[in-house]
Amino acid sequence: MPFRLVAVARQNPIVLSQNLERFLRTSIRSVWELELLLLLRKESSRAWSAAELVRQLRASGLVVSDALVALQRADLVTQEPAEYFRYRPATAELAEVVGELAETYANLPASIMNIIWSTPRSNIEIFADAFRLRKDKNDGS
Repeated sequence: MPFRLVAVARQNPIVLSQNLERFLRTSIRSVWELELLLLLRKESSRAWSAAELVRQLRASGLVVSDALVALQRADLVTQEPAEYFRYRPATAELAEVVGELAETYANLPASIMNIIWSTPRSNIEIFADAFRLRKDKNDGS
């Protein structure tokens, strides 16, 4: 049976819209960011604290805080008073592509994850991440 599914998948390749693929390559750096974005979108009427997001996603504080910063830079999440965060895309186009992302990820998660994992990151970003992680370890965080 698994072989049949593979054959069907090869006959009908998964094609994502150019807009969605571009969005993934430019705005989403990790599956953690994706999961955080989709959680915030699903409960868009709610403002979440970073601690609540850590518990809900079962992630580290560093992962959640980095993802929140990235999603704010991408104009997808806003920070409210008292360190609460809410899904609030800056444009209707962003909201539309995130909707397409949510639907595609629900039906074809591997296709979305493959794009995220295959997107090269800049050497400067990799270097900065390594330095930050090393610094956090020295601080005992």
